[in-house]
Amino acid sequence: MGELTHNAHRVDVDGHAMLMHVPSSSLFELDPVSRDVYDLFHRTAAVDAEAMRAALGAQHTPSDLSDCVQSFLNLDILRDAAEPEVPRQIVKVEEIPLSTIILNVNTGCNLACTYCSSRSPRRARRWPSKPRGRALKCC
Repeated sequence: MGELTHNAHRVDVDGHAMLMHVPSSSLFELDPVSRDVYDLFHRTAAVDAEAMRAALGAQHTPSDLSDCVQSFLNLDILRDAAEPEVPRQIVKVEEIPLSTIILNVNTGCNLACTYCSSRSPRRARRWPSKPRGRALKCC
């Protein structure tokens, strides 16, 4: 049936199974069906319909499994094991039923802009070696 491609990576965040789809830079939360299908293909080099029925048939309906596999094929997450190198047109993700958005804010910038006052350790600060200006004498 198929095998996984390098176009997706599973990431677990706070107990949520997420899938990073590289070509579209999309991050999807996996439902139980897609999580189980992805994990099955991750454990086994190539999976056919019989192996999928044996492994997941008790937990999920054939229709749900088929829909999930078709979605993975459309996004080029799965490929036909018989023709893994055949280039595929990746379906553009146009509508995503957004229910959750996760924003990861880091504590430091890595751009190293010379005009920025960021205290990031990656930024090379350019402090003057000598103080500039004149010292004022008080009374």
